[in-house]
Order: sequence, then structure tokens, then C-alpha cells
Amino acid sequence: MDFNESSYRWIALFLSFLQMFLYGFVLNSIPPVLPLIVAEFSITLAEAGLLMTFFAAPAIIISIPGALIIVKFGVKKISILGLGLLLIGVLMSVFSTSFTILLIGRLVGGIGGTLVFVTASSLIPMWFNQKEQGKAMGIFALTIPVSVLLVLAIGARISEIFGGWRNWLLLGMVVIAVILFLNLFLLKERSTAFQLDSVSIKFHKGVLYDKKIWLVALAWFCFNFTTVSLVTYGPTFLTSEKGFSLALAGVIMSLYMAGALPMAPTIGWLIQKYGRKVFIIVGNIFFAFFLLIFPIVDILYIPLILVILGCFAAMTPTPIYAYPKELTEEKSVSFAFGIISTCTAISVLVVPIVGYLKDVTGAYYASFLAMSLSAFIAVLFILFLDVK
Repeated sequence: MDFNESSYRWIALFLSFLQMFLYGFVLNSIPPVLPLIVAEFSITLAEAGLLMTFFAAPAIIISIPGALIIVKFGVKKISILGLGLLLIGVLMSVFSTSFTILLIGRLVGGIGGTLVFVTASSLIPMWFNQKEQGKAMGIFALTIPVSVLLVLAIGARISEIFGGWRNWLLLGMVVIAVILFLNLFLLKERSTAFQLDSVSIKFHKGVLYDKKIWLVALAWFCFNFTTVSLVTYGPTFLTSEKGFSLALAGVIMSLYMAGALPMAPTIGWLIQKYGRKVFIIVGNIFFAFFLLIFPIVDILYIPLILVILGCFAAMTPTPIYAYPKELTEEKSVSFAFGIISTCTAISVLVVPIVGYLKDVTGAYYASFLAMSLSAFIAVLFILFLDVK
């Protein structure tokens, strides 16, 4: 059926938003109920962090091949496959009878989530030109803040109301099913076909060996490690160290993403005028600084600090997501996002280090120091990036 490609790009943006929202929702569905899972399975904080690791780990292997098979099979087929696997993974988690089965469920879901991440990231550069991409990416960058805000705000409360963390994960299955249905009927392929040779890694060797893409990906690695660690262990920190109830801790932590919501689209507009580097550098420097303050401030200032952290954290995703379109040719944009997705996975893979530092030192400050240091290192990678 014929359709207007110019108008359809907004539908593509809507579907891209939903897919990335879903990725963030399922990935971060564990932190709000982490203390409940720790208590049920009698595990350490480091072991609990594996629930994030196992979900992200498949991306290390799948992201780049996933970007390539999008070219061969099309974004719709890979998207549907990813959503289907994500649904199966969450189903396994809901009915897990041991921590091992729960981990396997997260692993299966992570395979699907990786495919969803790559397809969602590819839709905007596929349908939007260079001039419009900053604004589109600004909207797209809202996906993770919105999903995490929602998860933190309602996750623990729903668990309390409906009798445990499993029913909370069950809600995720409903969200997946709805988005799967929408993609089946609304997602379309772009009429301009890529070359079949682009299915080969050799075809993209220019991107694979491009120092600039890797600097962007490594900066994202450091930033993502910091923000995922904060979301993962923040609610547990607030319950164990500051005396909040689990439900209230989730609501308080959601202020971190509330601070990011107005910033993401604003940054998308500003990078068209001021460039990308300055926002990543300034954002991560202040992000690192306030992370050092967060664990030692009086309880009254915690909500304010979280809002400030969210504002500075929001200065990084939009510029990062906009780089691949600027640095690579159109045929290699998905491949570039595959590299970034790989680094995303590795960053989540090492998140249990933050829990381990608390386990061995008995205090959270070492954990926050590690987060802060990682955000600062992101600045160093971007300083070496020289985009003309």
C-alpha cells in the first residue's frame, strides 16, 4: 500500500520511541524491587547486580550482527523477533522458581532487548535527514528517562498492592504485547534499499576502525555505567541507609529522571546551534561532582540533588545518539549503533562492581566514588573527539 514517506517518519519516530521505552522499562524493572528479590533468594548485592548484567550481556555478541541482519531481513522482522524473545524472557522471569531460572529469563529477554535496541536506534537515522535529526533524537532521548521514571515511581508500589515482584514483572508482559501489536501493523520498511554487500562486516570496516565512533561509544560506556548503577542501587541505598520505605525510595529515585525530562528535547534543539561536545563535557563534569555529594547530604536535600543529577545526566544521550548520522554514511548508521549498543552492554555488565564495593567495604561511598569517576572519564574520551 502506498504511503507518504515524509509523513510516515513521525510514525517511525513514535514506534522507535515505544521500542526504546520498552527496552528501558524491562531493563530497569528489577531495581525498584531488588530488595524483595535479594530477600527471597538470599543473594548479595553483587549477585543481584547480575540481573542487570544478564539482560545486557547478549548485546556484546548480538549488537553488531544484529545491525547487519537488519539490512538483510529488514527492520520490521528483526523488531518483531526481538519483541517476541523479550516477551518469552519476561515470562520465564515471572514464573522462575530459583535465582538461576530468573537469570536465564533475563538472558533470553536480553537477547530480544538487544534486537529491539538496535532497531529502535536505527529508525530515526533511517527516516530523518541530518537537519531534522537533532530534534528527533531529542524526543528519542526521552525514552529512557520516561521509562525509568515510571518504573521507579510505580514498581515497588505495584508489588505491594498486587502481592510481590512477580506481578510487577507481569505488567511488563502486557506492555510488550501492546508494543508488539503496534509494530506488527504500523512498522514499515523504507523504500530505498541498502546494498546487499552491506550485510558483511568487511563492507563496514571504515566504521569498525573509525576512532571517532569508538570514542563516542566509550564515552557512552562510561556514562551508561554510571547512570545504570545509580538507578540499580539507588533505591536499595535509600532504604538501607536513609530509612525510606521501598515504595517511597522508588518515588524519590524517580526524581532523578524527572529532572531529565525537560532537558532531553531542549538539548536536541540546542546541539543544532552549539554542537555536541560541550553538552557531554559540561553534563558529565557536574554529574560526577553531584554524585560525590549525594551519599553524604542530609536527607532533606536528596530530592533536590536527584533532580540536579537528572538535569546534568540528560545532557549526554541526545548528542551521543546524534553522532552516528554525522560520522558515518547512511548505509553504516545501523552498524555504528551496533558498536554503541555493544559498549552499552559491556557497561551494564560491570554494574555489579558497584554492589561488590558496598559488599566489601560495608559502605556506599566507594560505590558512588566509582560512579563519579566513570562519569569523569567519559569527559576525557569526548575531549579526544574532533568532529569537523
